[in-house]
Amino acid sequence: MKVAVKEVIENKSSLRKAAMRYNISKSAIARSVNKYKLLNDKENESFEYHPNYDIHKIFTDMQEKEKPEATSLARSTAFNKQNVNEFFSKYREVLKRNEYQPHPIWNMDETGLSTVQDVPKILAPKGIKHVT
Repeated sequence: MKVAVKEVIENKSSLRKAAMRYNISKSAIARSVNKYKLLNDKENESFEYHPNYDIHKIFTDMQEKEKPEATSLARSTAFNKQNVNEFFSKYREVLKRNEYQPHPIWNMDETGLSTVQDVPKILAPKGIKHVT
């Protein structure tokens, strides 16, 4: 196999001639030639052939395709330290007063209810001259 690969690379012989001369399948020689070229070419030492390059490329492409999430105005303005502290103090009072058990408490994120509207793709309905 090494002799056939050497003949193809150094003597510029065709894959078919080398396969017939050494009685090896053409596809096996082609695989070996490609493997030899990958291991011995200096230009293939660039970043594109680094093992993590493909993973990096996939994640950056996915991030470019993501659209921003909508946040309601009330939600963004109400999230401050004072309001959060007030919420948790009232929450603790309610839990102490009613002595709730853990099993009937639901996580609202898991119910499928949404308090934020989807971002519309249309800027203005057809026929409207004023866009808000």
